[in-house]
Amino acid sequence: MKKHFRYYLAAWVILVAAFNAIVFCLPSEINGYKKILGATVSGYAMIMLSFAGQLICAWIALHRGGAQRLFLRLPLLTISYTALIVSILAGTACMAIPNLPNWFGAVVCVAILAFTAVAVIKASAAAEIVEETGADIERRTSFIRAMTAKAESLTAKARTDAARAACRQVYEALRYSDPVSAVALTDEERRIAEAFDAFSTAIAAGEDGTEPAETLSGLLAERNAKCKAMK
Repeated sequence: MKKHFRYYLAAWVILVAAFNAIVFCLPSEINGYKKILGATVSGYAMIMLSFAGQLICAWIALHRGGAQRLFLRLPLLTISYTALIVSILAGTACMAIPNLPNWFGAVVCVAILAFTAVAVIKASAAAEIVEETGADIERRTSFIRAMTAKAESLTAKARTDAARAACRQVYEALRYSDPVSAVALTDEERRIAEAFDAFSTAIAAGEDGTEPAETLSGLLAERNAKCKAMK
């Protein structure tokens, strides 16, 4: 994502430079109206602050992380782009309307920027909550998923039909087990891990693995029953 941010930064610099060139290249007085009077300063400040805020939002979304992080922060980018457009329109109006009081322009600018800041904070917080929830789910489901993958790979090591049948039995038991772990299941999952190691050792040694497969299947059934009771 860093490369994408560099592209964005280049476009951002061009837009900011173009905006400043237009503002400062305009004549100081047009039809008797001096551009430094009224709410010109407020409008210009709001637009520049909006450009800066949009750059910060883009950096947060694009500087690090993968596609999933970018997806979660799309609302952040949308809000920042919308705020930039609104700020440009409002700031241009403040700069273009003759004799508009500077205090009025300042109030409008502060209101827009404050609303944008609150929206950006909410969007960032929501993205963080979703990320933390996803990481927690990933951690809590890693035990069963990892063991299911190991059980599937054991089938290739089975040397007899009985061993292959035992591997399929264990694989199916794991495949249809509740994937979410919990602290209350620590003891059950420790015994399941020990039983799985015993089953793997038996398969690797050329045994049929029927007995350890039955033991492991029974432990998984106990765990699943406890999972169901906890919900």
